[in-house]
Amino acid sequence: MAVDTNWKTFLTPDSSLPPDVTFLVKGEGEEEKKVPAHRFLLAATSPVFNRQFFGPMKDIREVVEVKDTTPEAFMTMMNYIYKDPGEESFNLNDIDCPQKLFELVELAERYE
Repeated sequence: MAVDTNWKTFLTPDSSLPPDVTFLVKGEGEEEKKVPAHRFLLAATSPVFNRQFFGPMKDIREVVEVKDTTPEAFMTMMNYIYKDPGEESFNLNDIDCPQKLFELVELAERYE
């Protein structure tokens, strides 16, 4: 069952379904992080990703740059999408700073 699938196991390069897109998230200064992902899973969880990867003007780049956020906020969103079955979906106790919460809310709104 798809709900019970641990999607994180597919993030390894030797996976039978390896990631097919990498996000390059650039933070302030020189901070940047590469985040591997799967187009189909992102498209299934977000109408924005669906349009981005499968719409009429689909993005076919292997590396997609993400601006105007922090690597930490983007990773929090991706961890939510790739959460383990049975794992708590999200807890505000994980956010210890109002700025981090603002960044996460902005990403949630951006990717619907």
